[in-house]
Amino acid sequence: MADVVPDNLGYALMRAQIDLSTADLYCALLDATAGPNVTAGFYDAYTAVELPNANGYTTSGLTISDGDAVTVTGPGSTTTFDSTANPSWSSFTHSTRYALVWERVGTGAANSPVIGVFDFGTTTVTNGTLTINWNGSGLMTIAAS
Repeated sequence: MADVVPDNLGYALMRAQIDLSTADLYCALLDATAGPNVTAGFYDAYTAVELPNANGYTTSGLTISDGDAVTVTGPGSTTTFDSTANPSWSSFTHSTRYALVWERVGTGAANSPVIGVFDFGTTTVTNGTLTINWNGSGLMTIAAS
């Protein structure tokens, strides 16, 4: 599950500004100094702490919304947002701690909302493969009370 969900996500979902079932979603990697922030609601707030474009990583990250990789289940008292695609980077040489899931909107990072930040602990890989295995319960759950 997401460790940090930005303050503006609920508002954007309720106003139909984001449709998680059709969004162009990416997973970017952040360094250990990122310090997720609930008020940082757009991708451009994280570009300074994103891993550099080198050593098996490409800035902006990998798409996680190809085909049926992203699912939204519901309706009911609980709705779950999940991705069956576990992002993986090969020939990877970096230290990282956070995965940032965001929606690409046009070409501007300032208009691209953050869906969630996931803390998987500081991980260092040297010329190997880094794979993020999402939580079996999904990326995010919204429950009615």
